[in-house]
Amino acid sequence: MKSFFDWKYRFAYIAGAAFFVAGCAVSPVAPEQEQKEETPPSVVDAPTPEEALTAPSIEDAERDAAAASEEAQLRKQLEDHARFQKLLEDLARYWSLGAEEAQRTQTELSNRIAGAQGGENGNRVRLAYLLSLHPSGLGDQRALLMLETVTKSERASASLRHLASILRAQIQEKQRALQKLDALRDVDRLLLEERMPDSKALPSRTPSRRP
Repeated sequence: MKSFFDWKYRFAYIAGAAFFVAGCAVSPVAPEQEQKEETPPSVVDAPTPEEALTAPSIEDAERDAAAASEEAQLRKQLEDHARFQKLLEDLARYWSLGAEEAQRTQTELSNRIAGAQGGENGNRVRLAYLLSLHPSGLGDQRALLMLETVTKSERASASLRHLASILRAQIQEKQRALQKLDALRDVDRLLLEERMPDSKALPSRTPSRRP
């Protein structure tokens, strides 16, 4: 038979073991482990002030690209304007050229157009204007074809296409005026023929013979 002290010691042993097990299940966190859990992990280190100033951002790159594009467009507009002014000066000078100098200039422009890759719209306008200066209109049709090419060219500037359209309209007006002039000449010729006596309708004059 177990004595009271045996049950007491057994109960104390069981209670101590249970307390030990419960203590292990909910053991307090170590100071170092608790500090690690409380401190948020560092994903990316913040840049230093020097790095923040020197590192290019996406906005800066886009801003630089836009500025470069605007500068290129402005440079192209200035170049087109300078070429257009030179073209107007040449057209004004062609009006006073002599026959030989005009023919020599036409040959030079034709060679430039034929040798250039993709053609030169400015020289086409120059040559078309020179051809249209012939008073008889012999070069008008060729000039119209050149000017039509310029008006449809995507490489030509807006000012050049507009000038080609104006010259083309002027040449077409000149052709209509020449046609009216030819018609008036035909009418004058018919009137003159009607007023002149027909030699075949006149009686023939034979010499009189003496008996």
